[in-house]
Amino acid sequence: MVRCKIVQRAEQLVGQELPYSLPCENCEHFVNELRYGVARSDQIPDAVKTIQAALLAATVFVRILRARSKRKKQ
Repeated sequence: MVRCKIVQRAEQLVGQELPYSLPCENCEHFVNELRYGVARSDQIPDAVKTIQAALLAATVFVRILRARSKRKKQ
């Protein structure tokens, strides 16, 4: 029964032009709005966390290389 309601809501939107924004109105937001009544996407926060972790790892790597370079010069 829930599936029918989701399909009905989706069919009501056919032909309408909806706004799109990668961080706040993407396809995952759209589907979650239809299914759960809340426009939400976990992909964006997950991507931000991944980028933060990569930047942290790169920073640590650069600092290690600089420290080794300084020791070799001494």
